[in-house]
Amino acid sequence: MMEKNKKINFFSVDIIAYLLIIFFIIIFIFLSLGRHAALKSFQNDLGTYSQLTWNNLHGNFFESSGSMVGVTLKSDGSTNENFNYLSAHFSPILLFFVPFYAICADPRIFLIIQVLACGIGALPIYWLAKEKLKSYWAGLVFLISFLLYPVLHNALLYDFHEVTLAVPFVTFFLWFWHKNKTGWMIFFIFLLLITQEHISLIIFMFGLYLAFFQKKWKLGLGLAAFSLVYFFVILLFVIPSFSVTGESALIKASNLDTRYSWLGTNLSEIFRNIIQRPWWVIKYIFGPKQMDFFITLLLPLLGLSIFSALFILTLPVLILNFLSGFTMTYNIYFYHSVIISGIIYFSAILAFAKMVKQPNWQRFYLIIILLFSIITSYLYSVTPLSANYSFKDYQPSTNAKLLTEVKPLIPANAAVTIQHNLGPHFANRRKLFQFPFMVLKSDYVILDLYNPYADNPKLYFNFSNALTGIQDYNEKDFKAWLAYIYEMFEVEDFGVIYSKDGWLVFKRGASQELNKSAKKDFEQALERFLSLKKE
Repeated sequence: MMEKNKKINFFSVDIIAYLLIIFFIIIFIFLSLGRHAALKSFQNDLGTYSQLTWNNLHGNFFESSGSMVGVTLKSDGSTNENFNYLSAHFSPILLFFVPFYAICADPRIFLIIQVLACGIGALPIYWLAKEKLKSYWAGLVFLISFLLYPVLHNALLYDFHEVTLAVPFVTFFLWFWHKNKTGWMIFFIFLLLITQEHISLIIFMFGLYLAFFQKKWKLGLGLAAFSLVYFFVILLFVIPSFSVTGESALIKASNLDTRYSWLGTNLSEIFRNIIQRPWWVIKYIFGPKQMDFFITLLLPLLGLSIFSALFILTLPVLILNFLSGFTMTYNIYFYHSVIISGIIYFSAILAFAKMVKQPNWQRFYLIIILLFSIITSYLYSVTPLSANYSFKDYQPSTNAKLLTEVKPLIPANAAVTIQHNLGPHFANRRKLFQFPFMVLKSDYVILDLYNPYADNPKLYFNFSNALTGIQDYNEKDFKAWLAYIYEMFEVEDFGVIYSKDGWLVFKRGASQELNKSAKKDFEQALERFLSLKKE
């Protein structure tokens, strides 16, 4: 059918597909940069990536003083100011950004490249669908569905993460596998391996798939063996060598719970509990929140993905995410499962091609897929296409624009303690800490009481994310946070040098003559904030 209609469809449909991808890239760059300018990006994680890249450029290898407070917090209330990111994730791919920072050290580079990568990563989805279904229009439907996928949207609009950057690595490695171009397939597998340590388990499953489903025993078992050894070498030797606890920071932290601490306090205890109490673990994996998320992942494609053997590639990521004690790893509004989005779409296309042969039924199911993709995006995406968001949510407020007055006040080499949503804007320095920690080791403390989410209470994220990054920050926690600010007015070493519309900048060694008036301005801003909160 595709060959017959080639003269009619080849030029026009391909151009439509490529224009849609370009439009997607333009829109999401606009939204990503707008979110950042609106003070809705966070120290964890955009600020973390910006700081560690700046440190890589200046010889402090993967150091990040302001990241992962949950795993660097010590019992005395201080944090690890020399925390190495490689103690949590093995991600050499981040070195790719160092040359860009040598030209212009700006966190917006991460946002732009991430969007470009995901837009380009949509190409193999289109190519595979039009080839397997022998229809350019079928390819277009699957492309539109992918570009509407809320998992992709929400990852792109939640700072930067290397697993999101890896979306095209997955789709291109699968495309070159489909085209029997082993060299290029291996190249993209290599990029995946240096993106993050657990992604090697996807390659392990792919090796098993090649061996047992395609009977490519030599290549399949070779890939499976290599990737499994790679995973355990990184997990057991490389990551611990950068960690102060001798374990991955995601398994054993200095003071607080980690993702997998409910399973054990160290790696050996976790493995022992999984082996000795398998039903306990299985019950947790199949919990209601995990299953609700699983259904939402597959909903746009009518669950077709599970009817392809290729879907087994998703299992390591799903199991690791579902085992986490932190629900964000199986929450549609976060980024943790975006790495498997390409596998979900490839699996669905292969299943569709195998199960739906008759053209009329193909057209019917393609319409249903398009409809379900639109509905799912409307319900779960954080873009202006959805029920609860608008373009205004991605535009800076008058308060946010005051950042241009604050930034010149802070010297480039100063140690800074910062509010969570301000972190990315001041991250290019060696010493950056999250308020209220490490104040006495800082030269400046920068805060902003204004709630960047105030204009739209329907948004999933809220002021608690801006303050601390914690989604369920309660009234008691908020009062404690305010108490820390009031303490700042009394700290002898710090004086206020800037106070305006909820913004506060304290400087070590500055005169305290403005502290009294600044405290009064702060209390007035607080009253306005509390009145808005009640409304």
